[in-house]
Amino acid sequence: MTQKQRIHNIRGGTLSTAHYWYIFKCPLTKRADQERRLGKEANSQEIIELPKQFALYENYPNPFNPETTITFSVPEDNADVRLEIYNMLGQKVAALLDGRMAQGVHTITWDGKNSHGEKVSAGIYVCRMTAKDYNKTIKMTFLP
Repeated sequence: MTQKQRIHNIRGGTLSTAHYWYIFKCPLTKRADQERRLGKEANSQEIIELPKQFALYENYPNPFNPETTITFSVPEDNADVRLEIYNMLGQKVAALLDGRMAQGVHTITWDGKNSHGEKVSAGIYVCRMTAKDYNKTIKMTFLP
């Protein structure tokens, strides 16, 4: 295994085939995801190239209720990464992640709750990722 490639076991790996398909839109993983949904065995391994830069991808599904999945990539080991949710007034609603992450593509699920565990109201929210010099936001729509 080289630094540029890692083998992820679909059944026990760090990402599901749906996340592979969403990020890389690879026909092989799209088919594997469809097979997984039908209860069939998917290919046991895939080779994924490690990311070369920080990235925050659009959440899925969007709009969402009750939860959404946020995918992001980290190009180096032990990188400080912060993912936070804000409302349209700029108030921090929740901190999903604040810590060191390993190199690779990661996913995190937001359940539509604030930092106190209460369900947020319907509306538009912003997810902000900060890491080193990288700063990006995405808009997310929470439906009632």
